Amino acid sequence: MLGRSPVRCESGVAVTSRRYVRRLRTVVRRYGAPWFSPVAAWLRREPLILLYHRVEPAPYETGIHAVTPETFDHHMALLQRSYEIIHVDELYARYAAAKEVRGLAAVTFDDGHRSVLDHALPILMRRHIPATSFLIGGLLRGGSYWRHTIHQVRNAGLSALFTTFLRNPAVRAEYLIQDTKDPRRIASDEIAEACVRFAYEHALSSSRADYPTADIYRSLDTRGLLRFGSHTRHHYMLSSVPDHVVELEISGGREDLLGSGLLTSSLLAIPFGGDHTFRESTYRLAISSGHTGILQSHGTRTTRALPLAGPQRLYRFMPSSRDRLIAL
Repeated sequence: MLGRSPVRCESGVAVTSRRYVRRLRTVVRRYGAPWFSPVAAWLRREPLILLYHRVEPAPYETGIHAVTPETFDHHMALLQRSYEIIHVDELYARYAAAKEVRGLAAVTFDDGHRSVLDHALPILMRRHIPATSFLIGGLLRGGSYWRHTIHQVRNAGLSALFTTFLRNPAVRAEYLIQDTKDPRRIASDEIAEACVRFAYEHALSSSRADYPTADIYRSLDTRGLLRFGSHTRHHYMLSSVPDHVVELEISGGREDLLGSGLLTSSLLAIPFGGDHTFRESTYRLAISSGHTGILQSHGTRTTRALPLAGPQRLYRFMPSSRDRLIAL
């Protein structure tokens, strides 16, 4: 272990080894450092929660959060090199009990896309890595996913026609993907209802083939490595709808997983995941529905537990296929 004697930094200013270690940590997180893995492993002691959506071969549909199977396998290899990987509920329980969490990591998935079963699960099984997949309750019964329709509309060149159909001037055709998840512009339940009608009238394909039903999940034998949690019932932007709709989204999503015999996580994964995507009342509604905490997501590397007036929230890092040397 490094002592506290002064060392010289590149600017010639004397700093303590503690500051020097902080600088090394910054380099490791930003660029990765598998070429000096013993040092990197010691520096990477802060807990880390990774979030993925799709794991599928390139090329991707524009605007989709996805990594290739090769990149995912690379990420998992680096993660195993520097961390003890546990289920996210176990990591949360340690946070809540103020126990040691350094050196721990967890792997999570949101939405329940089929590619997770096709491409990520075999890698997890081969490497014996535990993970948790947060599922949209309504899709377990074969329902349609409104975000899938939005991407279909954009990719088919129907954005202008859809915004005319929507009759909401706040949603712009050229920014369809962004505007339809902006709580300042439109409520998610409104846009979801419009997606159902527009898809029917224009014969757009259903999202059912891309999201496995409860029967498929129940048929899996993952030897306890893959657990399941709730990502609400319809994946609404919770800050865009009133509290009574938020309550139905949270409690309904949990009931969907319980009724399917799949619920093994007590955490709630917040749709879209940013700080602006839910209100403070969401904590109370999550607890009253039986959840113990909430998960958020960020595109930058951050894993924090922030005690609030209710359950804690854990931030997850969402890597991409550009992160060939993931900033662990």
